[in-house]
Formats: sequence, C-alpha cells, structure tokens
Amino acid sequence: MNSIQNSDYLSSLFIQAFMSKKVLTIEETKILYSKICEVCEVIYSESSFENFMKEIHNTLVKIDFDIKKIQSKSNGEIFYIWVNLINDDFTQLSTQYSQNEIIIFKKLLELIMDNYEDKYQLSSTKAIQEISKLKSLTKKEIELLLKRFQSDRWIVERYIHK
Repeated sequence: MNSIQNSDYLSSLFIQAFMSKKVLTIEETKILYSKICEVCEVIYSESSFENFMKEIHNTLVKIDFDIKKIQSKSNGEIFYIWVNLINDDFTQLSTQYSQNEIIIFKKLLELIMDNYEDKYQLSSTKAIQEISKLKSLTKKEIELLLKRFQSDRWIVERYIHK
C-alpha cells in the first residue's frame, strides 16, 4: 500500500473502531490510534495524533457525525465521544433507550447541571428522589436504570472520601 492508501485505511479502521466504543478516554483514544498506526505502517507521534483527530473531524462533519473532545467536570479527565449531529425521528429510533428513559436521562442531566454548589455532581439518593417525581418507577427500577447509564458510560460514579 502507498501512503495515501495507508492513510485512508487508517481513517476507516479508526472510525469503525471508535464507532463501536462510542466513548473513550484520551489515553484509550491514543492507544487505539497508535495500534492502528502499527497495522497501517504509519509512524505515531503526539502531533500526528492531533492532526489526525482534526482530519477525522473534517471528514465526519460532512456526513453529520463528529468525535468531540470533552472534559469531565468532576475529575478533569478528557474523553472523546462519538456524536450524531442529526436529531430526527430516525436517529431517535436507533437508540437503545426507550422514550421514557431518554426523558429521565435529560432530567438527570438538568439536575446535574443545576447543581453548581456541589461541583455539578448529584447523589444517587437525590437522583432517585427527583426521578421518582417525574415518572412512576420504583426505587429499584431507577437504581437499575442509573446503573445502566453508568455501564453505558453516560454517567460516572464518583466516590467522595471523608
């Protein structure tokens, strides 16, 4: 393969792998990129990673997707997340969550973002109280849903040491 083919192959492999993960820490993203560089016989460097992520962004936005870099408010950790830039009926059908679960998740985000005093954190107790006001779910059902959001990496659990 020539260098242009390697670059195209690298981009394709990276996009496919990232799509399957949806959320990666910056370290995980760099490891993924470096492993794919090895396969494609492309030299890895910090600057090549940053340039590659810009190229991927420019490619994906043309087809209404993106990989966004975000920073956790709770611990400062940096993540890359897969984002669908289209919000239509079809994309809403493609989620693994029900309409009620999406409503609950939006309420959860609202509660977190309104909680400035506690550094944008929300206790599970408070989340359960507020969600039970919104939907008629049992405490156990809400706990299971919160665990599912956590296992799908939509929220993170933070332990406070006292």
